[in-house]
Amino acid sequence: DSYFSLESFDIVISNPPYFTLEEGLVSSNTNLANARHEVNGTIKDFVCAASKMLKYRGKAYFVYNSLRLGDALIDFREFNLEPKRIKFVHATPNKNSNIFLLEAVKGAAPGLIIEPNLVIYDKEEYTKELLEFVKG
Repeated sequence: DSYFSLESFDIVISNPPYFTLEEGLVSSNTNLANARHEVNGTIKDFVCAASKMLKYRGKAYFVYNSLRLGDALIDFREFNLEPKRIKFVHATPNKNSNIFLLEAVKGAAPGLIIEPNLVIYDKEEYTKELLEFVKG
C-alpha cells in the first residue's frame, strides 16, 4: 500500500543506509541498524521508490557513500532518474571522499555535471565553503 499517490511530488530527498548487510557489523540497536545498513531496503529500492513518487521532471536528491557510486548511478538510470549534478564531500582536503551528493531528474536527457568538491574541515574548524554551502 502507498501513503501517497504515485507521481505526486516535485522533489524527493533521501539519505538511505550506506552499507549492505554484508558490510561491517550490523548494530544490535534497531535504529542504528536501520540508519546504517540496508535492513529495510537496498539503494535500488530507495531509487525505485523515489522514481515512483516523482512527477515527470521532478528532482531527486540523495546523499550516499562514495564507495557505492557505480551502483547508485546504474540504479538511477534503471529507474528513469538521470543523474544531473554530483558533488563529492571530503572530511579534509587530504582525505578521499566518503560521501557524495547527487541530484537526478526524472525523464531528463543525459548530461552529468561534476561540481567542485565540498571540504568539511580545515584543521579543526568548518571551512568557509561548508558554511556558505549550508546557508544556501
